[in-house]
Amino acid sequence: MSDPAGKQSQFTVKVNGTPAAITSVNLKTGDPYTIVLNLATPLVGTETVLVSYTQGDVTATTGGFLLSFTDQPVTLTARLLPSPRT
Repeated sequence: MSDPAGKQSQFTVKVNGTPAAITSVNLKTGDPYTIVLNLATPLVGTETVLVSYTQGDVTATTGGFLLSFTDQPVTLTARLLPSPRT
């Protein structure tokens, strides 16, 4: 699919049923099928996260626009940041 960067307004996320602010969206590096949504509030990993998309201008890998979807469960993955150098 096309890179959805800057199109976070077309996505919505609910964390434990409450809307969550999306700070950025992009494709996972090397994987044109996985969308990465970064949230303003960090998660601890035990939350129930649902994502929805309202059809906009993100194109699908098969051509045409990515179709809308609602409340799809999200698989959470840990992102480890490198330790600061001292």
